[in-house]
Amino acid sequence: MDDSVEQRLGDFLEQARIKSKEFYLKAAQSAVEQAYEGCREAIVIARKATEQLRLYAENGTVSREQVDAAAKEAAHLTAKVAEAAEEAAEAASLAVSVELKEQKQREK
Repeated sequence: MDDSVEQRLGDFLEQARIKSKEFYLKAAQSAVEQAYEGCREAIVIARKATEQLRLYAENGTVSREQVDAAAKEAAHLTAKVAEAAEEAAEAASLAVSVELKEQKQREK
């Protein structure tokens, strides 16, 4: 392989590493934003469920089904938050992995 082909291949691989790292960082950022939004929604739903439980306990003005539905919705949102946090951690780990590979390449 002549030097110009080798140089182009090296440049291509470097660009691929950069794009890969950027992709994983953007994926991590997106997942963190989704987790944050899910947390905000979960807080609102949890407050709603708490209020419904209070009303149910104090004077029975809401039905048990409404309380159960609010609790189910809060559990669903909590699961979504956990999933988004897991995706963020995985994407961040992959971005770090790419960075570590780059560092090893530079050290050679």
